[in-house]
Amino acid sequence: MTSLSDSCFLVFFISLLLLGRRVRPELTQDKQALLDFISLTPHANRPQWNSSASACSWVGVECDTNQSHVVVLRLPGVGLVGPIPPNTLGRLSQLRVHSLRSNRLSGEIPADFSQLKLLHNLYLQHNLFSGEFHQV
Repeated sequence: MTSLSDSCFLVFFISLLLLGRRVRPELTQDKQALLDFISLTPHANRPQWNSSASACSWVGVECDTNQSHVVVLRLPGVGLVGPIPPNTLGRLSQLRVHSLRSNRLSGEIPADFSQLKLLHNLYLQHNLFSGEFHQV
C-alpha cells in the first residue's frame, strides 16, 4: 500500500505536468474569417486549405509565435476574381502584412479593412479595384 505522502507527491507531479503542458490556442475566429473569404471569392487556383488543419499550416498564412493569430496573408497571383467579400479579411485583427497583388480582384476595398489597426504592409497592385479606400 502506498503511503499518503507518496500519493500526494504523485498527484502533485501529475498536476505540474498537466499545468506545464503548453496548450496551443485555436485560431477559431481567424480561421473562420479565412474560410469565409476563400469560399465567397471566386478563384482559378484554390489554395489547398484543409479546414481540419491549423490555419497556421496553410499556404500563404503565417501566424504569430503563439500560433494564436494570423499576422501575414500572402496570396499573390492565385487567380482571385471579383470583389473582396466584406466581413472576412477585416476580421483578422492582428494582420500586419497583407498581399493580394496580381489577381483579378475588383470593386471597392471593404470598409472593414479600416479595422486592421496593425497592418503596415498592404500589397494590392495589379488588380482591378475602384472606388475609395476607407482610411483608418
